Amino acid sequence: MNQTALVEPGIQRLAKTSLVVGVAALVLCILANLRSPTQFFHSYLMAFVFWIGLPLGCCAILMLHHLVGGTWGFPLRRLLESGTKTFYLMAVLFLPILFRLPVLYSWADASKVAQDRLLQYKHPYLNVPFFVGRAAA
Repeated sequence: MNQTALVEPGIQRLAKTSLVVGVAALVLCILANLRSPTQFFHSYLMAFVFWIGLPLGCCAILMLHHLVGGTWGFPLRRLLESGTKTFYLMAVLFLPILFRLPVLYSWADASKVAQDRLLQYKHPYLNVPFFVGRAAA
Protein backbone atom coordinates (compact mmCIF):
# COMPACT_ATOMS: atom_id res chain seq x y z
CA MET A 1 0.00 0.00 0.00
CA ASN A 2 1.19 3.49 -0.80
CA GLN A 3 2.39 5.39 2.29
CA THR A 4 0.96 8.70 1.09
CA ALA A 5 -2.49 7.10 0.91
CA LEU A 6 -2.34 6.58 4.66
CA VAL A 7 -1.82 10.32 5.34
CA GLU A 8 -4.90 12.50 5.51
CA PRO A 9 -5.33 15.07 2.73
CA GLY A 10 -5.28 17.98 5.21
CA ILE A 11 -1.85 16.94 6.45
CA GLN A 12 -0.58 16.55 2.88
CA ARG A 13 -1.78 20.07 2.10
CA LEU A 14 -0.11 21.39 5.26
CA ALA A 15 3.15 19.64 4.33
CA LYS A 16 3.14 21.14 0.83
CA THR A 17 2.35 24.62 2.17
CA SER A 18 5.13 24.31 4.74
CA LEU A 19 7.58 23.28 2.03
CA VAL A 20 6.66 26.32 -0.09
CA VAL A 21 7.00 28.65 2.91
CA GLY A 22 10.37 27.08 3.81
CA VAL A 23 11.74 27.47 0.29
CA ALA A 24 10.53 31.09 0.15
CA ALA A 25 12.23 31.80 3.50
CA LEU A 26 15.44 30.21 2.22
CA VAL A 27 15.36 32.43 -0.88
CA LEU A 28 14.82 35.50 1.31
CA CYS A 29 17.78 34.49 3.49
CA ILE A 30 20.01 34.13 0.45
CA LEU A 31 18.93 37.55 -0.82
CA ALA A 32 19.55 39.09 2.62
CA ASN A 33 23.02 37.54 2.64
CA LEU A 34 23.80 39.10 -0.72
CA ARG A 35 22.55 42.53 0.39
CA SER A 36 24.28 42.75 3.76
CA PRO A 37 26.43 39.74 4.70
CA THR A 38 27.56 41.15 8.06
CA GLN A 39 24.01 41.81 9.26
CA PHE A 40 22.87 38.46 7.91
CA PHE A 41 25.48 36.55 9.89
CA HIS A 42 24.79 38.51 13.07
CA SER A 43 21.11 37.63 12.69
CA TYR A 44 22.01 34.05 11.83
CA LEU A 45 24.05 33.78 15.02
CA MET A 46 21.15 35.03 17.13
CA ALA A 47 18.76 32.58 15.48
CA PHE A 48 21.25 29.75 16.03
CA VAL A 49 21.58 30.60 19.72
CA PHE A 50 17.78 30.56 20.01
CA TRP A 51 17.29 27.22 18.25
CA ILE A 52 20.19 25.42 19.94
CA GLY A 53 18.20 25.88 23.14
CA LEU A 54 15.76 23.17 22.01
CA PRO A 55 18.16 20.21 21.97
CA LEU A 56 20.14 21.56 24.94
CA GLY A 57 17.01 21.91 27.06
CA CYS A 58 15.72 18.48 26.03
CA CYS A 59 19.09 16.94 26.84
CA ALA A 60 19.25 18.62 30.25
CA ILE A 61 15.76 17.48 31.28
CA LEU A 62 16.43 13.98 29.93
CA MET A 63 19.69 13.72 31.88
CA LEU A 64 17.91 14.99 34.99
CA HIS A 65 15.26 12.28 34.62
CA HIS A 66 17.90 9.58 34.19
CA LEU A 67 19.79 10.92 37.19
CA VAL A 68 16.95 11.15 39.70
CA GLY A 69 14.75 8.38 38.33
CA GLY A 70 11.08 8.28 39.17
CA THR A 71 8.05 8.01 36.97
CA TRP A 72 7.55 11.71 36.30
CA GLY A 73 9.68 11.64 33.14
CA PHE A 74 8.26 8.58 31.40
CA PRO A 75 5.55 10.50 29.50
CA LEU A 76 8.19 12.98 28.31
CA ARG A 77 11.05 10.62 27.58
CA ARG A 78 10.35 9.92 23.89
CA LEU A 79 9.63 13.58 23.19
CA LEU A 80 12.87 14.64 24.89
CA GLU A 81 14.86 11.96 23.08
CA SER A 82 13.51 13.12 19.72
CA GLY A 83 14.35 16.71 20.68
CA THR A 84 17.96 15.77 21.36
CA LYS A 85 18.22 14.20 17.91
CA THR A 86 18.22 17.70 16.43
CA PHE A 87 21.82 18.10 17.63
CA TYR A 88 22.94 16.70 14.26
CA LEU A 89 21.01 19.37 12.38
CA MET A 90 22.36 22.07 14.69
CA ALA A 91 25.91 20.83 14.09
CA VAL A 92 25.41 21.28 10.35
CA LEU A 93 23.84 24.70 10.91
CA PHE A 94 26.87 25.69 13.01
CA LEU A 95 29.20 25.41 10.00
CA PRO A 96 28.34 28.86 8.52
CA ILE A 97 29.21 30.39 11.89
CA LEU A 98 32.60 28.67 11.84
CA PHE A 99 33.37 29.94 8.36
CA ARG A 100 32.48 33.53 9.25
CA LEU A 101 34.07 33.82 12.70
CA PRO A 102 36.18 36.92 11.84
CA VAL A 103 33.01 38.73 10.75
CA LEU A 104 31.16 37.79 13.93
CA TYR A 105 33.90 38.13 16.54
CA SER A 106 36.76 40.60 16.65
CA TRP A 107 38.97 38.13 18.55
CA ALA A 108 38.90 35.78 15.54
CA ASP A 109 40.47 38.40 13.25
CA ALA A 110 44.26 38.26 13.56
CA SER A 111 44.73 41.85 12.37
CA LYS A 112 42.40 43.19 15.06
CA VAL A 113 44.09 41.09 17.75
CA ALA A 114 47.48 42.48 16.73
CA GLN A 115 46.21 46.06 17.18
CA ASP A 116 44.31 45.64 20.47
CA ARG A 117 46.22 44.97 23.71
CA LEU A 118 43.12 43.71 25.50
CA LEU A 119 42.45 41.13 22.77
CA GLN A 120 46.08 40.03 23.00
CA TYR A 121 45.61 39.49 26.74
CA LYS A 122 42.47 37.41 26.11
CA HIS A 123 44.00 35.46 23.21
CA PRO A 124 44.88 32.30 25.20
CA TYR A 125 41.16 31.75 25.80
CA LEU A 126 39.61 33.57 22.83
CA ASN A 127 41.14 31.91 19.81
CA VAL A 128 39.64 29.94 16.95
CA PRO A 129 41.01 26.44 17.73
CA PHE A 130 39.95 26.61 21.37
CA PHE A 131 36.53 27.99 20.36
CA VAL A 132 36.00 25.12 17.90
CA GLY A 133 37.07 22.63 20.59
CA ARG A 134 34.61 24.08 23.11
CA ALA A 135 31.84 24.07 20.52
CA ALA A 136 32.52 20.44 19.65
CA ALA A 137 32.54 19.43 23.30
